Amino acid sequence: ILNESDIPIEFNWKTFRSKKEETEERNRLHNDLNKLEALERHEIEMQTYENDYPENKEDSGRNEITKSFKKETDLSMLTKKFQQRHATVESNDMLFVDQNFSISPSSG
Repeated sequence: ILNESDIPIEFNWKTFRSKKEETEERNRLHNDLNKLEALERHEIEMQTYENDYPENKEDSGRNEITKSFKKETDLSMLTKKFQQRHATVESNDMLFVDQNFSISPSSG
């Protein structure tokens, strides 16, 4: 494509033909991420948290707090991880990508 006019143009080569298709793909990706997060969250919920030191009756309350804190930390990290992945999906320009050939520049 050659622009011989004095009017600059902006362009990008997109993967999808319409905004609707792009939105559908984003929604599909978000749904996949939600399913994956639910699976990982379930694994954390079902996980038995063990301490590095043997339990004794005097420390049992502290051990439960430590286990609870570890579980909450793991759940918090999981939430942050998936928030970042969702943000990546939203910020993706969905520019054209193909392993057999390339268009350069993909936007301008």
